[in-house]
Amino acid sequence: MIKQLTITFTICSTLLCQSQQLSIAGKVFDQNTEVGVPFATIHIDGTSIGTCANLEGDFQLKIPNTHLDGKLMVSSMGYELAELNINESVSGLVKVALLQSVVDLGTVTIRPLSPENYIREAVRKFPVNYGKQFSSNAYFRQLTLDNGNSMQFAEGFMQAYFEDFLDDTTAIEQRLLLHQIEENLDIMVFRKKKREKKLNKAKKKAAKEGVVLNEDSVRRKAGKVGIDIATPDLMMDQDPVRQIESFLDTTKFKNYKFQFEDDLIYRGGRVNVISFESKGKVKLKNVGLKGYLNGLIYFDEETYAVIGVDYNSEMVIPMAAKPILYLAGFGASNPKMTNKVRYLQVGERWFPQSIQVDMGLDLTQRYWFKKNEKSSLDLEVLMAISNINATSPKPIPEAFKFDRKKKIEEQVYPLEDSSWDNVNRIVLEDIK
Repeated sequence: MIKQLTITFTICSTLLCQSQQLSIAGKVFDQNTEVGVPFATIHIDGTSIGTCANLEGDFQLKIPNTHLDGKLMVSSMGYELAELNINESVSGLVKVALLQSVVDLGTVTIRPLSPENYIREAVRKFPVNYGKQFSSNAYFRQLTLDNGNSMQFAEGFMQAYFEDFLDDTTAIEQRLLLHQIEENLDIMVFRKKKREKKLNKAKKKAAKEGVVLNEDSVRRKAGKVGIDIATPDLMMDQDPVRQIESFLDTTKFKNYKFQFEDDLIYRGGRVNVISFESKGKVKLKNVGLKGYLNGLIYFDEETYAVIGVDYNSEMVIPMAAKPILYLAGFGASNPKMTNKVRYLQVGERWFPQSIQVDMGLDLTQRYWFKKNEKSSLDLEVLMAISNINATSPKPIPEAFKFDRKKKIEEQVYPLEDSSWDNVNRIVLEDIK
């Protein structure tokens, strides 16, 4: 028996050393409605190791063995913070019920500042409240849908170095450690007839010359499909603190209507909320188009730090572009975008934790004597930042720096322990 126990212990110890981590899966849901809480954040207490739930509240998390005696902190704006002992969550599906926060409104809150002045104070404190120079890991996933069907799915894992987070003129250094992409371009309705015509022609030529044909490459060129992979440099263009959007720009307040909303509880602290709505069309800095903007800004009550922003934009196709699109046989309409950004406090400073961007656009390929082809394109992008190091951040070596001008598949530089098994990925929802 002693021999058997020794062997069992040795096997378990070996497996533990090999994995160096615990992998758990779970679901975050509303305690009252039992509906999944989308994009809830899950991280290990006292660290920046964590991930985000998906649209349905599902998540997976890799926990280093050095933190098995720690706690999981599960949070979402408008809900009370949930804490779980990791060593009690090692088996089965971890179910986390979040209770909607209730703020005592029995007493009237006297606001010493107007919403505009409150935002001015928050912007003034940006250099105090946010980390400047740091390095981190960044996981991103990107899903492109055509009429509700998956056309492209890509995900990647990177190292990132921020020389100055608040200065959007400084480049974000990146090293791509892992990347994979799945494409199903043949389901795309837009320009499908043109693509199939060129594909059949290319097949005949390839057969004649005896070469192997990359059909997706032909479809991409024929359909003029060029979708940038949303790595951290592009995603940080959606961060309204780093790339100050007009609703945080003190010189453009006249273009908005601001209003205080009810306070919330977030991660155990009180959060002040200000809503905003543009009075007319405003220019969106992150996309360069004009549109109507509305949303919510969340402030940490003690520090005035902006700890979250949700905003929606209904963009307008420029009039000058419409004749060009028409002559080219294209039609584009209803461009929309939704952004959700959250920040995590590490020490005394706040850092970006997650960015979610959803974009939609209706496209039409017009034909004179054939039925038009219509596509409803949706781009869903999520990025989660973890392992933030502001104490001794390390720049990316020149030889490994990611360059958007080069092919992404030629720029994967893994480390010795780079493996998808070690990455906190954001669970993909069921798609067609």
